[in-house]
Amino acid sequence: MAVRLKDVAEAAQVSIALVSNYVNGKSTARMSNATRDRIDEALRALDYRPNLLAQMLRRGGESRKVGIITSGFKNEVTTRTLIHLQEIFLEHNYTLMIYHTKNEVGLLRTGYQEMLRSGCAGVIAHGQRWHIGDFPLPQVIMSSGERLQESLPEIFCDYRPGVSALLDHLESLGHKKVLFITLKLSGTTCRYRSFTERFGTEGVFTVSKPQDLTPAKVREIVESCPDATAAFCSNDLLALALRESLCALGVKVPEEFSVAGFDNTLLSELCLLTTVDQALERRCRSAANALLNLIENRCDPVEYYIPAELIVRNSCAQAKISRKESVHVSSN
Repeated sequence: MAVRLKDVAEAAQVSIALVSNYVNGKSTARMSNATRDRIDEALRALDYRPNLLAQMLRRGGESRKVGIITSGFKNEVTTRTLIHLQEIFLEHNYTLMIYHTKNEVGLLRTGYQEMLRSGCAGVIAHGQRWHIGDFPLPQVIMSSGERLQESLPEIFCDYRPGVSALLDHLESLGHKKVLFITLKLSGTTCRYRSFTERFGTEGVFTVSKPQDLTPAKVREIVESCPDATAAFCSNDLLALALRESLCALGVKVPEEFSVAGFDNTLLSELCLLTTVDQALERRCRSAANALLNLIENRCDPVEYYIPAELIVRNSCAQAKISRKESVHVSSN
């Protein structure tokens, strides 16, 4: 039996009108935080599913709004992804509603509920560790690094081909000992695995943020691995911080030590950093097409599998026969 607004109102101990206004996103639904929490809890406990067709008819017919649920805004890759998606959906006369979950399950559920209340025609879940598979709206997943392997349409960027091509590139330049410098984030798991399968774990170093790669820290790293002639960093900011500290220590990049990153950020392009590109525009176009196909019964082309690609610039060079003989780390 379908759950009614009356059932939710009774569970939350509020009026039916208040629940109706809240579920339908009306500005008249003014209430205390405690009341809002009670309604949210009742909606979740009763698994309330609004009548989407009735909501759209009340709003005047077809919805022209799409929801984007994302795990964060703290990096350039996410920002560029959202910009690409906005530009693509505007081409089709859709506006975006963006909800930030911080990769927390509670906020994720709230975000989905907000998409329902706001009358979104469909949702793209970007960068999430979790999602709600039985969500009653068209939904597309954007994943990377590790495939979620769910029944929902999933636009997957495979990092492995890009990382493999980068490591092949370093080996072709004669680098036999390579460092891997990464952040303490689960999102780097695929990069870590690809690296350690090739070079082992001996040269792996973890930091909390790029600013941790001070000249003193970098001196400690390179002196602990005197045979290393190159480093692969799990993102471009780490790679650029490493290069700056190496230069401060008197180590020439790439003549004496090669450095490569991951993400192909705008800064990496300006600084001519060798890196791995995530094909953001292709991924966004495919995700938008996949969702529009579901919403509008279209047949636009969709790439469900997109490999990351190596971008070669000038931060990597031929390895020296022995860095111990060719590189002197200044103690100044």
